[in-house]
Amino acid sequence: MNSEQLEQGWELHQRGALDAAGEIYAQVLASTPTNVRCLFLFGALEMQRGKIEDAYRHLQAAANIDPYDLD
Repeated sequence: MNSEQLEQGWELHQRGALDAAGEIYAQVLASTPTNVRCLFLFGALEMQRGKIEDAYRHLQAAANIDPYDLD
């Protein structure tokens, strides 16, 4: 289910529906807080929103979990 949710979030993110994508990313992280791809995408989304501290927190968490899996 998380991969389907993440794909839906990514599609929304690409279309510029940042609030909707952010809600999905938050749901995914609530159930799997170590999902590196979701942390990375949420970090990118927060950068787009101008929320630099939140972006840094998500990106740093992704790098701490798996620094070689940041696609």
